[in-house]
Amino acid sequence: MTRTPSILTDPRFFLILTILVLASIPAVSAFGAGNVPNWSFADGTSFRHGDLEDILVDLLKKTGGGLLSRGTKFSGLDVKRVYFGNWLRDYSQAMDVAALQKLKPVSILSIVMVLGFMAHGYVTEEFQVTDERLGVYLPTEHIDNPKGYADGKDARQFDPRLRGPVDPRELEIDPRSGMKNYIANESGNWDTSSALVRRTLTKCIEMGRRARQSGRA
Repeated sequence: MTRTPSILTDPRFFLILTILVLASIPAVSAFGAGNVPNWSFADGTSFRHGDLEDILVDLLKKTGGGLLSRGTKFSGLDVKRVYFGNWLRDYSQAMDVAALQKLKPVSILSIVMVLGFMAHGYVTEEFQVTDERLGVYLPTEHIDNPKGYADGKDARQFDPRLRGPVDPRELEIDPRSGMKNYIANESGNWDTSSALVRRTLTKCIEMGRRARQSGRA
């Protein structure tokens, strides 16, 4: 007797179900992804990641070349571009041990691509969610305490970009700063959030200079 495959065993069913569940999660009151609506009672008192990028519209993107030139301000599309990068860092947390143990990376990437289109209305070119742009979950990007990460396993067996086992010294307090070593003590053999911020800013500055020299900025 031939047994009919159950829909519950079809991986596509779980992919579609995951997308629907994520899309139906209610918005948080404050500091999640997105923006606090102007009509919300929390507007001006609570903030989400998108509200931080909204501040850019009041800043100069490029200074003027003369005394009377006021320079160029950030456009709405510029703000969307910046927020997209912030959004990717939020959703890179999907590419972590828990999900990678159950789903293929391409399945996780597909889910995030759909969520990206729902959040931004774009899916190509600058707003395309790629494996390189999404990356993986790294505690340093969120200043997260790595204690107990991956339950002691070497997460790199699931993706070589994930962090390795936790060094107990990372969790100790740096007497010079009063913060734990994984945050800003760069004298050890572990990565830190402060080092990540420095590398990222340096890379952005270098890319900006190259763009200006090439006439693209």
